Amino acid sequence: MKRHFKNLGGQFAELRQSIFRIDKMPEPVIAELKETYKIHFDAIRSIQFCFDKQIFLDYQSIGDLGKVHYINPGNPVFDSLVTVVRNLYREDMIKGTVLISPDDKEDYFAFFVKSQIVDNRTSKNDDSITDEKLVMVYQSKDGDFHITSPAKFIDLHTPTEFTKPIEPPAIVSTNDVVQWSFEKITVQQFEDTKAHVKKDSADRKVYLESAFTQVIMDLQIQVQELQGKVLLGDGKVQEKILKKQERITELINKKRSRLESLDLMAQLSPKAPEVLGCAYVVPLTQVEYIGHYGMSRDDEAEAIAMEEAMNYEINAGWKPQDISANNEGYDIKSISPEELKRYIEVKGRSAGDGSIMLSENEMNRLAQLGNSAWLYIVMNCKSSPEVYRIQNPARALKFELKAKGVQYFLPMAEWRNKTC
Repeated sequence: MKRHFKNLGGQFAELRQSIFRIDKMPEPVIAELKETYKIHFDAIRSIQFCFDKQIFLDYQSIGDLGKVHYINPGNPVFDSLVTVVRNLYREDMIKGTVLISPDDKEDYFAFFVKSQIVDNRTSKNDDSITDEKLVMVYQSKDGDFHITSPAKFIDLHTPTEFTKPIEPPAIVSTNDVVQWSFEKITVQQFEDTKAHVKKDSADRKVYLESAFTQVIMDLQIQVQELQGKVLLGDGKVQEKILKKQERITELINKKRSRLESLDLMAQLSPKAPEVLGCAYVVPLTQVEYIGHYGMSRDDEAEAIAMEEAMNYEINAGWKPQDISANNEGYDIKSISPEELKRYIEVKGRSAGDGSIMLSENEMNRLAQLGNSAWLYIVMNCKSSPEVYRIQNPARALKFELKAKGVQYFLPMAEWRNKTC
């Protein structure tokens, strides 16, 4: 999102790691905010924000920069940027891109699909949308399609510059995706929406009948009382009578219009699903990097380090999983109660020097995972273990390339004051 923001002409300053301030909003995003959300950029000029939920949560206990906004799906700025990018790069999105998954075991095509149910009410836009679903549809190796949450895209990563080129297979026809999505998503959505709207419409009709009838009856009683005064010779109330009769006519017409609108709301029809974008998703374990070499390790220290790291996560209320034997590209996958994820590389040291070595492959994987990546360095493994944690180490730390394409050296002095 940051890259797209800049490409559109936006400018922002990084106040600290992963916390930014908007200095210039792209003109297309300003227009979208104003048109769709009635938000003028002057009202949000120079806002501070971050894209990373964990950083946003951690910042709440600090707060020294003032208010920081979490920019995520559902936020007007985020959604406006997505809309602008989607409109500008629609053809490229349909052609597809390559994303990397740290969780999946097989490669697949993923499609971002929008399914809508519309009614017959007039709208300033092309359609009056009654219900909308955004889903991720993916095609497995056997050719079958499946549904999952679009939130899965959050865990996917774009390839880094040192990833070897990935050539996707021939893309499936979007017509096949649309047809399957209509049968498996839209048809059921249509039935569910009909049932919901039928009940909602009936409830609203009862309320409208009751509310309007009561108000109209009250006005009619007031008119009768005023007409009685006219018979007694009070000619000054005639204007009041006319105004109340006009109000009664206005309410009758408004009631009729509301009831007609409810009838139109109940006249539903499904739209053909729309494929908003496509991606070829590759498991992290299948990604190859330039210059992949292994390295030796102290198995006893590493085993103690893994145990300490697992215990740290458990004590913090997370659910860690030891996958060090699975060649996933990291040692631990840990999930918080809020479904946040950490992909943790663990290094153990038994001596006083906490300097470590990372293979180029390990460095590549850490860089690939960005802020989701963590490096846990466990000191004094064979005496009194201490855990030190660094988020996004490929960015936060300066490594020394000791042998071209072989390994990276991280001096203890470099990481010691940058732990969490």
